Amino acid sequence: QYKPILYINDYWDLASDMFPVNNTVDVLPLSITYAPISIFYFQIYEAQKMQKDWNKMLGVGEASEEENDIVKRTMMETNPVILGLTIVVSLIHTVFEFLAFKNDIQFWKSRQSLEGLSVRSILFNIFTQLIVVLYVLDNDTNTMVVISVCVGLVIEFWKITKVMDVSVDFANPWFGIIPAMRIADKSSYAESPTKMYDRLAFKYLSWVLTPLLVGYAIYSLLYEEHRGWYSWTLNMCYGYL
Repeated sequence: QYKPILYINDYWDLASDMFPVNNTVDVLPLSITYAPISIFYFQIYEAQKMQKDWNKMLGVGEASEEENDIVKRTMMETNPVILGLTIVVSLIHTVFEFLAFKNDIQFWKSRQSLEGLSVRSILFNIFTQLIVVLYVLDNDTNTMVVISVCVGLVIEFWKITKVMDVSVDFANPWFGIIPAMRIADKSSYAESPTKMYDRLAFKYLSWVLTPLLVGYAIYSLLYEEHRGWYSWTLNMCYGYL
C-alpha cells in the first residue's frame, strides 16, 4: 500500500569533482546508481542534512568544502580497519594529552620552591605556545587542535602566577585608567644560584639560535610562498620553533 521513498543521496559527491555547466560544456558525463538503502544509513544521511540546516539557522560555522572532501575521501579510500585504528589512536592521544595537562597543573600547583627550575623557560614557552596558537588559527586547523593548543596557552599563562609574584597596582594606573600589573621574581628563585645559571644558559643559547633564526627567516622569505607579511612571520616562527 505504501511506495518506497525515492531518496537522492549526494552525500558522497565531492566538491573537487564538480565543474560549472555553461556554454563551453559540450558533453556532460552523468552516472546514476540505483540501489536500496537501509533505514540506518537513511537516518544518518538525513541527520547530516538537518545538522547543516540547523547550523545555518543558528549561524554556527561549518567545515569548508575542502575539509569535507578530505573526510569523505578518507572514508571512501581508506581500509576500514586502518581507519578504525586511526580513530582509536587519535582518541587515545587526546586522552593522554589532557592527562599531561592535568599532571602539569598538579606539579606547578604543589611546587613550593623554584630552586633548580628555569623561570625563563616558562616565559619562552608562553612565546612558543602563542606562536602555535596564532599559526593554527591562521591556517584554519581542525577545531580539536585549536582547543588543545589554546588550553596549553592558558596553562602556560597560569604558570606565571606560580613562578613569579604578580600583583595589580591600583595606585599607579597606566594612562591614569588601566591598573598597572607588577611582576617580580619569587624569593626562592631570586635568592638561589638558579637565577644566575638560568640567565647564563639563555645568554649562550641566544648566541647560537639568533643566527639560525635570521638564516631561516631569509630562506623562508626567498624560497617559500606566503599570503602576506603576517603569514610569513607566523610560518617563519613556527617552522623555526
